[in-house]
Amino acid sequence: MTSMTVDAPASNQDGALAFLDAEKARIELDARLRFPDLARGLIERMAAVRPIRVLEIGAGRSPLFDPATLPAGVTYVIQDVIAEELELCPYAVERACFDACGPVPDLAPVDLVLSRMVAEHLPDAAGFYRLQAAVMTPGALYLHLHPTLFAFPFLLNYMLPSAVAEWIVETLYPHRRADGQEPVFPAHYNWCTGLERELDRRRALGFDRAERIRLFRHGYYVGLPPLDRLQRRWAAFACAQNWNLFTAYAVDYGRRAAR
Repeated sequence: MTSMTVDAPASNQDGALAFLDAEKARIELDARLRFPDLARGLIERMAAVRPIRVLEIGAGRSPLFDPATLPAGVTYVIQDVIAEELELCPYAVERACFDACGPVPDLAPVDLVLSRMVAEHLPDAAGFYRLQAAVMTPGALYLHLHPTLFAFPFLLNYMLPSAVAEWIVETLYPHRRADGQEPVFPAHYNWCTGLERELDRRRALGFDRAERIRLFRHGYYVGLPPLDRLQRRWAAFACAQNWNLFTAYAVDYGRRAAR
């Protein structure tokens, strides 16, 4: 397992961090993840302490949650850089249109920042974490699910010209077409590898905890059973050897320093 921890003042989110630490051990052991369940469990634990504001980065038309299904005391805010994507969201929810790597927006402070399959599309990872630190309350948490570069499907996606990669994805997965529910966006994979140095970089940007849940398996070969079995065996071996460079996905989580 990978981690970076430094001494920090006590936080009223210690219980939420303990939940994530426990889930990290369980998920890596089982090699299974349901990210919406993980995010909901975190929100429920945080909201049990006090009212919270949650910001979902890159939510666009398809946020993780209908805010009406979240606990009392949760204010849910969805972000996207494209205003039209936000307009397509069917829920009654607070919306914020700004660049997640750009200048600090005019936004009330938030207690949790989360994203699902967004970080790999951001061209400036350092700018992304600087912005998060700027909009977070002291002791606030982040939770981001993203693919990692050196799994073969994502390495291929990175190496191919964007137009070719987009055509392949849209051909194999029609719902990913521009007029579908999950359009394809260019992927940069900045700070989206299994390397520990990515965790270290967050400390300099205002975070006193930076952790990673590692997932070595992916489902891109499900339609090719022999290849899928081989990938599963490779994933189990790489995990046992702690070969973090060969993760397929990661859930990064951490805490903004309280000082």
